[in-house]
Amino acid sequence: MTEPGTKLGHMAAVEPSVTLVPVDDEGGFLVFGQLPESLQMGVEPVPYLGDNQVRDLADALASSAGVGNLLAQGWNAYQGSAGLVRLAPQTLAALKAGATPLTQGGWALGTLTKGGKFAAQVRWAPAGAAGVAAGLAALGPALALVAVQWQMNKVGKAVERNIELTRTVLDDLREEAWYELDAVARVVLAEVRAAQVIGEVTDLTWQYLQAQSTLPVLLKHRQRNRDAVTRKLGELSVGANKSEWYQRHYADVLRHSQAVMTAQQAITLHHLVRAAHARRSGEPLDDRLAKHVLDEARRDHELVARHVDESLRALHQAMALWYEASPGKRLPLFGAKDVPLLDLRDAVADLHARAVAGPFRHLSLIDQQRTLGISQCVQVPDGDRPSIQQRLRWVLADDESVLLLAKGIYKFGNDESRHLLVVTEHRALMVDSKDLKAGRATVVELPAAGEMTRTLKDGHELVELQEGGKSGVLKTRAADSVIYNALTELRARLAATPAASAVLEQA
Repeated sequence: MTEPGTKLGHMAAVEPSVTLVPVDDEGGFLVFGQLPESLQMGVEPVPYLGDNQVRDLADALASSAGVGNLLAQGWNAYQGSAGLVRLAPQTLAALKAGATPLTQGGWALGTLTKGGKFAAQVRWAPAGAAGVAAGLAALGPALALVAVQWQMNKVGKAVERNIELTRTVLDDLREEAWYELDAVARVVLAEVRAAQVIGEVTDLTWQYLQAQSTLPVLLKHRQRNRDAVTRKLGELSVGANKSEWYQRHYADVLRHSQAVMTAQQAITLHHLVRAAHARRSGEPLDDRLAKHVLDEARRDHELVARHVDESLRALHQAMALWYEASPGKRLPLFGAKDVPLLDLRDAVADLHARAVAGPFRHLSLIDQQRTLGISQCVQVPDGDRPSIQQRLRWVLADDESVLLLAKGIYKFGNDESRHLLVVTEHRALMVDSKDLKAGRATVVELPAAGEMTRTLKDGHELVELQEGGKSGVLKTRAADSVIYNALTELRARLAATPAASAVLEQA
């Protein structure tokens, strides 16, 4: 995978040293030729392709590219050097933007650079190009295993990293349950490595994994640890004593989250092995089974990723808000008597970053350096604004900025409370200012649809919201319609989003 500094452009046409053949729509390419080490791209071996298959594919692709001199050369330089690489999204986008089209088959020339210096010129084609599809079709079932092989390599390495992380960082928290999870994950990983060495998932490999009951054990550990994370974070959200909760449960949430990640990676490997085994025959029914297994595995993986992401973000938010309120606070944890809150906050972000770097690459990192933009403030003293702004950045999502921040009174039924009204591009919410100052986030989401009316009276603006038979009133000191205008802008933004528009229409 390329680093962010890797760029692609185009040069005068010369004979490229590398050919990239797309195998999916996500930046996966078969590589023919040798990519320079300076690019630092992790090229994985592809044991499912034999020398004869590589030769046949090379001839077919040379023909589809319409490059006669390659046929004369016999692609000798490419034979025996096929591998698999995944281009970073920004690199793939630059490749598409800076390519020079060739004469036929959808092929183009592009230049790989690193740090602004020339590295290699490549011939490549986008996924779905007609000539490429014809050449790849000749590989039959072997091609289907290429993508599975890539996933096995990626997830297998992540399993190893996760096991070592837990072994070194959380060693003092280990228990018998972790030993069992560790052992089962290693069994799956060992069979994957064996399949990669011999080039396929044999009947013996698959039967061995089934005999070990690896999947039921992994599912048990994943569910047990997910439930533990949910239960312990639930106790924090209902107003437990913070110091006591963190001393009892902070380390447990990290350990359980780490265990969920390890179990999920091993489960994914198990599904990949099953899919690879089903695809050995090349029969249509077996291919359909493999596709079903992979589709279900992907949905399951995304569900677990969302749970880990939300759980670690919730813990990080709580730690960050507490640190903002008590920056000098220290807690006795991990055998130490005075661990700074800042270190504990950063440890959560680090574990989340490891999840993003390992099993859940589609997630976004927790942005610890973010700043919060606020377009308009009403009735918020200048002296209070910096601290409120500093704390709100942990309450809101990374992609949210504030259209309006106002102090006022929110009345719902017989309850009347002083809150901060926060209107962003995505939602409107009330935040308890006293709790925010104390390092907690008490949030009430306001309806994004339904009837809305406004009244200006005695130097105040009153906005009434009605939805689903319920109503509430927002009141702040203002001479014009600041709340009403901000909520109207929010609704207009949401209406411009197709998914949100459907929700508004139903409301």
